[in-house]
Amino acid sequence: LDALYLAHSERDFQNPVWEASKGRFLITRLSPFRDVERSTPHLVLYRDLRSAMPDAYLDFSFFPQGRDRATLSGLGLPWLHGVASGRPAADFDCILVSNAYVLELVNLIPALRASGIGATRLARANGGPLVVLGGSNAFASASLHEYPRGDAHGDSVVDAVFFGEGEGWIGRLGPLLADAALLFGPGRSAALDRAAEQVEGLWPTHAPRPVRQARALNLGFPAADQPVLAGTEAGTVRLETTLGCPGFCSFCFEGWERKPYRERRLADLAAEARRLKLATGAHTLELSSFNFNAHSDVSSQFTALGGPYLRVNAMSQRADILAAVPGLAELEAAAGKRSYTLGVEGLSARMRSYYNKELERTSLDAAVSAILKGTPRELKFFYILSGFETDADLDEFAGDLERFEALRRASGKSPAMLVSAGRLQRLPFTPLAYERLFLDDDAYTSATRRMRSEAEARGWTFRSPEDLDEYRLGQVLALAPRGCHALLGELADAGVTYDRGLSKGAWQTAVRVLTRERMLDDAFLGRKGRDYPFPYPFVEPSVSRDYLYRRFEDAADFRQSPSC
Repeated sequence: LDALYLAHSERDFQNPVWEASKGRFLITRLSPFRDVERSTPHLVLYRDLRSAMPDAYLDFSFFPQGRDRATLSGLGLPWLHGVASGRPAADFDCILVSNAYVLELVNLIPALRASGIGATRLARANGGPLVVLGGSNAFASASLHEYPRGDAHGDSVVDAVFFGEGEGWIGRLGPLLADAALLFGPGRSAALDRAAEQVEGLWPTHAPRPVRQARALNLGFPAADQPVLAGTEAGTVRLETTLGCPGFCSFCFEGWERKPYRERRLADLAAEARRLKLATGAHTLELSSFNFNAHSDVSSQFTALGGPYLRVNAMSQRADILAAVPGLAELEAAAGKRSYTLGVEGLSARMRSYYNKELERTSLDAAVSAILKGTPRELKFFYILSGFETDADLDEFAGDLERFEALRRASGKSPAMLVSAGRLQRLPFTPLAYERLFLDDDAYTSATRRMRSEAEARGWTFRSPEDLDEYRLGQVLALAPRGCHALLGELADAGVTYDRGLSKGAWQTAVRVLTRERMLDDAFLGRKGRDYPFPYPFVEPSVSRDYLYRRFEDAADFRQSPSC
């Protein structure tokens, strides 16, 4: 039965016989399948590679959840293994790691160690798969590397990092990685250097070198179909209608890393929607761009794309566009949308200006009114706490909630109303990377308490910010002060992983390392100057660092202003 299952799985992945394959790639996610089932990076990697390398063996691996980790370890089996082949990760030539967010980095060393693979580039110098990392968190992955010492570059958990959009580039990179994986020592390094000369965005970690962020080579879709993985989301396919983001929110990766903003033509999207239906049999199409309603043909998407599907789900969208496009909310309601999340971000106009969130009070009210004309089941308002909020900001927030509640009562509808809050993550390659850090809860406690009080006084639900220790460790790893490579290693030594939460004692372990290495000094915690030595200084992003700093100065001016 096992042999029959594996043979069927290999056909689903369009794989050749293992022994005859030209390159064996394990596409790996650093979170359990249940948590990344709704995302698409592993499918994007698969389709781009399969289109370019029909003779390659491709497989997926997901970080096992806690119960499975214990079982695998008890049986002496590797944590990372192919879901189609059942083969251990160590059998593959190349492990392509798709890193979605910063705390996932905690899982990489434990996963490699528990799979019998050297956990650093030097440990794999004489044998072991090539490990290459990319994904939406690549620009915040500097904790994986030691800093250079003199003329020699330090060690790294991975052999190479890919920065930017992989569409088109991954297919070019695959054959080069397959060749490099057959070599070891200086030969592998030289092969990776040659690959970096041909593939934009690739950095071999054995030495600093100029790297320019990659942009998608084209707006088309790969020729290969995607495999269908058994799970609760098997009946849903996701279609990215745009690339990049037109906004410039001062806190947001996508607004600065993913430039320029580009739209896919409606005719191409319709053809891809039909093809996905034929390839997967899915009943639901999900429009999954950063802001699906930024597309200039947004209203036509429901009729042009949804014909073969039972329903079309419109996911992330801008509230100001929802308010400005006549009939858009009605179209969404007709398509079955019942749950809405409005990213208000700032508690007040002042804080929204600080975040460069272009959302006026009138637009926000209009968006809420438009939603309430339908039959919403749930309406959520998301805010970001910076630590700089004042009583005046909170008073304005309370006034906003009162207006929203009045709109709800006037509509005669009774959707669940929720307020959720998160702490501001200062991310590299964004303007607010230069901002002062608050790693204790004092900066957030009073604002959180007042927000809860205001929400619950109106019968609403309030969801608190994430666990403080998770925020602290995520913030440190994101900006990666000198010593973070050792920090990741010692967290792994202590058995720390991230699986919907950090292992107990993770922050206490981190504090010992941070204190010993003197990482949390005033330079790191305080406001940073234009020339602050952020990691990855050799990477050329889409937006220059000088411009990022000027936008930070603009944000700081808004923050210091009593009102806007």
